[in-house]
Amino acid sequence: MLRIAIINLALFLVPFALYLLWTTVRGKRSDMPFYWLVGSGVALVLVAMIAFAQFETGDVTGQYEPPRFENGEIVPGRIVEPVE
Repeated sequence: MLRIAIINLALFLVPFALYLLWTTVRGKRSDMPFYWLVGSGVALVLVAMIAFAQFETGDVTGQYEPPRFENGEIVPGRIVEPVE
């Protein structure tokens, strides 16, 4: 979960970094178009979330076995392949 949050934060900050790089190379500072940069960052995050949801399907062939308490220990959940 933390990995996804870090990726989303990085994608949100990309327009700000590109704008800073562009103004540094150009040599002229002007007022930062804050709303455009925020909108661009939000758009990048939304596109990444949609792409992640579309292409990361996971293992759909197995049966999910939830975590359980067995012999005084917690056995983690797992996906069990179906027996044929």
